[in-house]
Amino acid sequence: SQSEYLEFPSLNIQLDDGSLTGDCKMTLTGPYKANFNLNLDHINLQPILSMLVTLLPAPTEAEANSAIPVELLSSLSIDGKIAGSAVKIGAEFLIDHMTIEVSAQEGILQLNPITLSAYEGGHNCSIALDVTKATPVLKIVEQANNVALEPWLKLFNLPNTLLGNAEVKISLDAAGSSF
Repeated sequence: SQSEYLEFPSLNIQLDDGSLTGDCKMTLTGPYKANFNLNLDHINLQPILSMLVTLLPAPTEAEANSAIPVELLSSLSIDGKIAGSAVKIGAEFLIDHMTIEVSAQEGILQLNPITLSAYEGGHNCSIALDVTKATPVLKIVEQANNVALEPWLKLFNLPNTLLGNAEVKISLDAAGSSF
């Protein structure tokens, strides 16, 4: 049987002084698939992220009682790219330029690469979640160069106890049914 899907072949949304353009196609019933190529220009992501949460399917009872929706993540098929300039998150955090490639196939969800330039610094990051194993595995690798600390501390509501710029390298591996 054919899945119901939502398709935007020539997306062009003007929001305030910004725009969201590109194309997007996603299924509305399982198995869940999404393909997209989106470009953001002078956009605040906070309202968009809130809207996307409402489009996600409701978790099954088993998924609601588990921190990681393994069954749902195992069935995802995603191939997408998001690029942007002058992208805000909330009222105060501004990303000068960004690119994110998203893929999911056979229980492995990846955001790789994630590149950001913000507040005089650059970020290269990858995030992978593998739910094919008995215990799901999360891997995060981040390298940030010349990053101004204060805006990041504000974004994550952390105390502003560090000043200046930093070089950061993070490699995190975690395993478990919740993170």
